[in-house]
Amino acid sequence: MKPTIRLLALDLDGTVLNNEKHISSVTKQALENAIAAGVTVLPASGRPLSGITPEFLELPGVNYALTSNGAAVYRLSDGAPIYTDYLDTQLAAELMHRLLDRNLVATFFASGKGYATANQLDLLPKLSISEPVREYLRNSRTVLEDPVDFIRTHGHVEKFTLNFLHDEEDHWVDEAPLRAILADYPDLTIVSGGTDNLEITAPTASKGHALLALAEQLGIPQEQTMACGDSENDVEMLRAAGLSVAMANSEDCVFRVAKVTTTSNEENGVAKAIYDYILN
Repeated sequence: MKPTIRLLALDLDGTVLNNEKHISSVTKQALENAIAAGVTVLPASGRPLSGITPEFLELPGVNYALTSNGAAVYRLSDGAPIYTDYLDTQLAAELMHRLLDRNLVATFFASGKGYATANQLDLLPKLSISEPVREYLRNSRTVLEDPVDFIRTHGHVEKFTLNFLHDEEDHWVDEAPLRAILADYPDLTIVSGGTDNLEITAPTASKGHALLALAEQLGIPQEQTMACGDSENDVEMLRAAGLSVAMANSEDCVFRVAKVTTTSNEENGVAKAIYDYILN
């Protein structure tokens, strides 16, 4: 007899969200049905809390959000972090200082919000990304004049997100200098959350660790957890979950670790997985 799924963790971009960055009516209905059946449904994103799509957070019965690739889990009723794995503040400030002069969009998340400099946001039109993604990046970052001082003063840095420009030969601009910088911090967790993107968190931060930490707080055994994802930053979550589901549009690294595959994010793959493995 298969275990009952009680905790469902869902990546957003490329998973729950379609390519226009919305939740389809079919997927929304499936989420509501799962919640009505007693399942804890959890957005599990690389985004900060402020960047989680309201369509998800406003669903009745969604009580937690796993954010910043697992660097923080928030209780939505009061916005309190109930699990955190922040970057070291001194290290984060030093890294930010070294990234400021690079020709890329280097932003960071702290205490549930995203931050950037005006110069970095000016580079957004040059990124090879869809307009919905560009709009998300523009609207989800607060502009800072001195991000290094901000980090030193406030700390609680959850994640850095690096988005790369392309040169005439379609290579990442400034990749070699950036890789040289990151080589000085070999313990950091560095994954991709999508095309032309690198995401940097604390050495032990991952969606997998955060998922299991929340499951333990809720008294839910690992075998009763399920996760859906599509990209590299979902791999540890898929490894941790009792049942791991790859979207049909997933990167190869996801197919290698997931136990089953559903249809794509454009084909309501999350809804199909809910009906196939939870509500059938």
